[in-house]
Amino acid sequence: MIPNSGIAITIDIGDEHFIHAPKKKEVADRLLFNALNQTYGYNTVDYAAPIFNSQEKKNGGIVLKFKNAETGLYSYEKLNGFEIAGEDKVFYPAKAKIVGRKDVFVISDDVPNPVAVRYAWRNWVVGTLYNAMLLPTSSFRTDNWDDAIKAKK
Repeated sequence: MIPNSGIAITIDIGDEHFIHAPKKKEVADRLLFNALNQTYGYNTVDYAAPIFNSQEKKNGGIVLKFKNAETGLYSYEKLNGFEIAGEDKVFYPAKAKIVGRKDVFVISDDVPNPVAVRYAWRNWVVGTLYNAMLLPTSSFRTDNWDDAIKAKK
């Protein structure tokens, strides 16, 4: 809605005890990618982080699909920060893995019939999900519940 504006996702370069991201060069690079693509027309510069697009129930879990992941998804390490819930709206920690380079499969033994997933849905997390250009995925949820709770485990 605001011309020549953009956002740099910094979920992977923050600091738990300091609100301002200490890695200023990474923030500047991500804003530069946005400006080059959106303002100056360098369409070969990838600028957009992966964004949750849709979900599909499959094999006792949920497959998540993303926009801005045409060249694939990536993680430096094991994916973390995923939670999954059933119709009871109780979110449990979940296992997640990248499948087919473009989707994420999320599952938990505690949720036999899942309906919703959340990623990095906390005040402080370290993001682990990127696109192939190493632009991180921001926090997201597939639900719109106001009364969901975290499982006490």
